[in-house]
Formats: sequence, structure tokens, C-alpha cells
Amino acid sequence: MKYPVFSFFLPAFAALLLTGQVASADIYKYIDDQGRVHYANSLESVPPRYRKQVEIKEELKSSPQEPAGTPAVAAPAPATSDGSNGANDFGESKAAALKAQEQSIQKEFEALKAEQAELIRLKEAADTPDKIENYHRKMERFQERFDAFHERRKAFEKEAREYNEKVRQSIEQTLKTLEAGEKQK
Repeated sequence: MKYPVFSFFLPAFAALLLTGQVASADIYKYIDDQGRVHYANSLESVPPRYRKQVEIKEELKSSPQEPAGTPAVAAPAPATSDGSNGANDFGESKAAALKAQEQSIQKEFEALKAEQAELIRLKEAADTPDKIENYHRKMERFQERFDAFHERRKAFEKEAREYNEKVRQSIEQTLKTLEAGEKQK
């Protein structure tokens, strides 16, 4: 094989390019005249007089490829035949930490999805003022947790993109170095 190192870098580069698809919908939040918080899946469900004060939140939906649109973390490249460690210059510990963080975010996402399903069930069963009030309290607490999760997820995605970009740049530089070495032979 003319370029044996390519067999090591090609899978890492392919993993770098694979990203999850973001699947999302909006949740519309508004407050009525009595000060109660309401949530709707569509703007048409919001009474016209409240539409100007609507807050739009992203709803949780996962794609089968990646959880909640999180980018795939590129695995560090294995050691090359010349003894250098290529993308491992970034540290395998960084990739491992990002993978662990990604798994933690996925678990939290799954818990939020389960809680959201329970809230939908509570909303459908809310037939008394006490049950409705209970639903609204739980929904407000859920929304706070979801907002905090969303911020953590965005921070993780940014960190993963930055890491993947460093890996990509390292791969490109290594390929250029290999090509230059082959031309000199």
C-alpha cells in the first residue's frame, strides 16, 4: 500500500465528518390574565390576545443517529508508523472526557424526555383546579431544568466542535506532510 498511514486517518476523518441531525420543534409559552403559565405545541393553539407575549422554546426530540443534535466526537488517531502520535497530541484524555460528557448529556436527555412524557400524561388527566395547578408547577420546574440542560448541551457542542476542528486540522497537516515526503522520494 502506497500510503499506509491513510488507513489510520481515514476512519478518524470519516468520524469527524459524521454529525447528528438536529430534530426540533417549538414549544410556545405564555402567561394568561390570572398569571398562570401555559404551554402549546403550535402558535395557533395560543389565544390571539397572548400571541405577542409568547416565548418560544425548543422542544426535545432526538434523531436516531445522535442525541439531541450533539456532534460526534472524533476519536483520536492511533500512533503512526513513524512513532509520532498524530491527533493524540491533543490528548486521548480530552476525547475520553468528551465521550463521557456526551454520555452524561444523553442520559440527562433521556430523563428529560421521560419527564416530558409524564407531564403530557398529567396535562391530559388534569381535570380539577388542583391537578391543573400541580401540572403548572411541575411544568415550570421542568422548563427550568430543560433550560439549564439546553445551556449545558450548547456548551458541550461548542467544545466538541472546537476539539473536532483541531483534530481535522491535525489530520490535514499530517496528510500534507506525508504528501510532501512522498514527492521528495
